[in-house]
Amino acid sequence: MVRVRSRRGKKDIGPLLRASRMGRVKSVRGRQKTKVTEVVKRRLTTVPKKNRTFDEERHGITAVTDESSGLRRLETDPQSIVVAIGGSCRGNGLSSARAAYGVFFSNHAHDLNKSGEVPAPSPQTSNYSELYATIQALEVVHQLIIAGDDLTHVIIKTDSSYLALGLSKHIWKWALNGFRNWRGQPVVNGRAFKYLHEKIVLLEKEYGIHVSFCLVRKEFNQQADGLARAAIF
Repeated sequence: MVRVRSRRGKKDIGPLLRASRMGRVKSVRGRQKTKVTEVVKRRLTTVPKKNRTFDEERHGITAVTDESSGLRRLETDPQSIVVAIGGSCRGNGLSSARAAYGVFFSNHAHDLNKSGEVPAPSPQTSNYSELYATIQALEVVHQLIIAGDDLTHVIIKTDSSYLALGLSKHIWKWALNGFRNWRGQPVVNGRAFKYLHEKIVLLEKEYGIHVSFCLVRKEFNQQADGLARAAIF
């Protein structure tokens, strides 16, 4: 055993160092031992980081309509589902702004497609409308799972880099920092991002479903964007 001695005397301080490493530190003064402090190690509960960026090379970019359900699925994965989301805001940045959302599953599943205005007191901005659309999309996905749809992969199609990068890249750092940015300020729309992150983690952990975000150009997301615009224009 390695014995560590202090410079002031020949007293063995090895046990003190070992106790410190174990999270318990005590000061010794003569024959009386006075407890000074106890180090409590905080155990952060973190979710294993997953890749939520859609992999085009692995899965391809072709979606086909499932004849039995009317839902769109990846051609390479019959247990997947593709849902497009879109947001719009009239007068974005103004106090009179009105935001709306659109969720598009399929031309053959009209009862699942959704659109409408973002309700007050939610922020009336274009960025928040994209988040709200995703919340609505995941609610429908959850209902499909409960109804018995055996899904393994949910692809959220969006033209919003704010949404896609937020939930596939930045979310891990935000969650670790209590949804505060590098300046220590609350992340804009942080509560919505936190809610979506928790919903996605539920799908990943409890149901074993992979959720990915497919970022496309606006011309390839016209159905969802059209539903959002029609709700306010």
